[in-house]
Parts: sequence; structure tokens; C-alpha cells
Amino acid sequence: MNKISYTNNYENIKSSDLIIEAIVEDLDIKKQTYIDLEKNLDKNTIIASNTSSLSIEELSKSINNKKNFLGIHFFNPVNLMPLVEVISSSHTSKETINRVFEVLISTGKTPILVKDCAGFIVNRLLLPYLNEAALILEEGSSIEEIDKTIKDFGMPMGPFTLVDTVGIDIAYKVSNILADAYGKRVKKSELISKLYELKLLGKKSGEGFYSYENKIITVNPSIEALVNENRIDIKKEEIIQRSMFIMINEAARCLEENIVDDAYIIDFAMITGTGFPPYKGGILEYANTFGINNICKILKTYQKKYGERFRPCDLIVDLAKNKLDFNTGEKLWKR
Repeated sequence: MNKISYTNNYENIKSSDLIIEAIVEDLDIKKQTYIDLEKNLDKNTIIASNTSSLSIEELSKSINNKKNFLGIHFFNPVNLMPLVEVISSSHTSKETINRVFEVLISTGKTPILVKDCAGFIVNRLLLPYLNEAALILEEGSSIEEIDKTIKDFGMPMGPFTLVDTVGIDIAYKVSNILADAYGKRVKKSELISKLYELKLLGKKSGEGFYSYENKIITVNPSIEALVNENRIDIKKEEIIQRSMFIMINEAARCLEENIVDDAYIIDFAMITGTGFPPYKGGILEYANTFGINNICKILKTYQKKYGERFRPCDLIVDLAKNKLDFNTGEKLWKR
């Protein structure tokens, strides 16, 4: 703590070797900040963004010294979560990436290198999962039942507890960014949009899916008025499958697009970045155990019932057809 100092003046950071921007998720505001920073920094200073979902390539357009710009995405709570996503643009130099890795490792973090895409790895997988939980709630079941089912599966907390902790405003904004990037396969939850409009933002506002009055956590009674009256019973098996398989499908797309080099990086990211149960080996190892052919069939069933977001991606279809999995089918995406 004795190494921390404070300033509200760009003049006082001229000697910095690395600047990490962690301001509001707004493209224009971030770009203007980089312009102001570069006026006051040495040409060798690395500028990084802690954005959770905005394109590093797009952000770099306002940077003159593009080889020294990249994304460094930490996870909350930062003091506990070891994972850091390092996101390069097409201009980022290898020297910059190596310098950033050295700094992060020296602070006890575990960095992974990710290519630029909306949501990177963790949020690209996590937001569809949180969104799907809200869509399930709109149709049936209950907040308590969905959270308990997912906790019993092995996640450290249920999706509604998690989204309240992260902030419904963050979930809303990132889901919009993903919808803009990935189109029809991202169906946004009206419920999350309504909570955002009502400024029920989770723990930070005292109300979200749960109420946090006087440190007593209870289900927010106002949610009932925001969901369908004609609700159906949704089985635990479907809650788990819809929540997990939508992440598996997106993880497979990340491999198709070569966002990461190996499947184990995605497994590692989901364990260390979201608390996916380590004993299951990670999201893709869990898929291998369940059976890719089984997952492909179930995704097609849900596609007919719920729409395009469950259409199995080409890689999953190819793995199923060739009787391969994410361990044995590497040749299908490394081409």
C-alpha cells in the first residue's frame, strides 16, 4: 500500500511505464482519454484498457503509438481472482505483450493471451449464460430454484446472485455490445432491460433480483410483476442444459475463430475467471464428458423450441459427425 499515490493531473504520470485505463464503458470517452494521455506520456509508455467487452482494435484507432496499446482485463474481485485476459490488437507488438505478461506475473496474476473479439473469452461466454437464466425466469421456475440448481451443478453462486454482484447495468451494457457484434444468436432478456430502466442494479443499488436491505438478502418481490403470469414448470435438467450448452456453443465458436490457441485455455479461463467447478475440468472438458454428439442433438432440439441462439456451431456439428471431442478434434479448428 505504501507504493500507492494519487493524482488528478496528467502531468504527474509522465514517468509511468504502464497506464491501465479503467473508466466507464463508453467508446468515445475512452478514445478521448487516450488522446489526452498520449499528450503527456513518453512514446514507450504502454497504455492498456481494462474494458470488459469493447473492441481493442476499435479503441486503438485513437492511439498514435498503436504497438504499445492492448487490453488488460481483470476480474472482480480483483484481489481474489488470479485470471487476467491480455487482448492484443493487430498492431500490438510482441515486446509490449511480453512486458505486460512480466508485470502481471510479478503481481501474482495468471495472464492468458486472447485475440480481439466482443466480450473476449470470459464475458463472451458468461453473458449469454446470465442472459439465458433471465430468459428461463421469464418463462417459468423461480429465482431461488434457478440459483439453487446452478449451485448444485457446482458453480460458486447462482446466475442471479452473480449478476446482482457484477451489476445489472454492466450485464445490460455488455449484452448490448454482444448483440451488436453477434446478431441473431444473442437474444436479450427483456427482464434485465426492465431492471436496468428501473435502476434496480443489484447490490450496488440495494435491489436487483434480490433485495439487500439491512444486510438481509431476500428475493425482490417486485420481480413477480415483471415476468409472465402464465408460467410453466421448467425441469432442473433443462435449466442446466440451457445454461451450460449455450456457453459450450460459444466456446466452440472461439476455437473456430482462433481467439485462443488451445481448448485448455478456455477451460482455465472459465475456472479461474468465473469459478466454473474445477472438478469438472472446465466447460469444454465437461462437454467432452457429456458427449459432443449428445450436446449437438440437444442443441438442435432447443433451436427448434427457442430459436437461433441454440443452433450448434459448425465445429460442434463437425466434432459430432466425426465422433471427436475437444481433446481429439484439434485438427478441425487448427487449420
